[in-house]
Amino acid sequence: ASQTPERVSGYSDYLAQYLKGNPQDYGVILECVASKIPKLTEIAFGQMGENLKKFGFEEKEIPLIVKKWTWGGGSYGFMPEAFARNINTLETIEKERPGMAKFLMSKFGIYNFGRYPENLLIKQYDEYENQDLPYGVVIFSEDDHNAVYFDYKDELEKIDKDLAGKYLIRIAESGGKKDLMRLLVRLRLKYGKNHKISFGILGAHGNKQLITLGNVDNKGDREIFIKNVIKYGGRKYNIFEENSTLILLSCEAGAREGIGET
Repeated sequence: ASQTPERVSGYSDYLAQYLKGNPQDYGVILECVASKIPKLTEIAFGQMGENLKKFGFEEKEIPLIVKKWTWGGGSYGFMPEAFARNINTLETIEKERPGMAKFLMSKFGIYNFGRYPENLLIKQYDEYENQDLPYGVVIFSEDDHNAVYFDYKDELEKIDKDLAGKYLIRIAESGGKKDLMRLLVRLRLKYGKNHKISFGILGAHGNKQLITLGNVDNKGDREIFIKNVIKYGGRKYNIFEENSTLILLSCEAGAREGIGET
């Protein structure tokens, strides 16, 4: 912030030229995003726009995607790797099914594509209208301070293999209580005529008393407390099948008298 305009201009010209030749240096891009110098931030978002426009994203969508990726990209040290994984997954699925990424964003709130097996995302896209088989949901929090949800791809592939031909899997991401409820209602309206949800896996950070879904900017709505579980327990309709399985993939959720037991 204390640099002269001439020096900032020199830096920005150099950075723009550097990123043109190294468009996937996400360490540098993230440094520029975090910068308080508007010109450097502009360069970073401009390069992200160049990286993402081939997938059909518009310029106005880039800031939100970058935000979602930073919220879900773990610690600062891992974040460039998370960005790279998201891009690599986008390249794979868009090559197979052009337009698929924006579809999954709109229908299931998925932004951190690098968390999930490509074949499972493609299958979800292809089977969106399939109402013959019962289904379960895998919902991960958009907020992930240590990027642990990038480590579950093998487990998700194993679940898919074990349930093939028996159940469909719908992957989604959630940014808070209201977002989660809207997602579950959309699923009920889409598939509820034939099937309610048979099982659910909810990945979120938390402790004995709560689980956290949303980002740090989503104050007041990002956490699910035990009192919220009790409040929504009396809804007039059931979203899950009777005796369905619900797994809370969250620290201390299984503690005695904790949120899992409740």
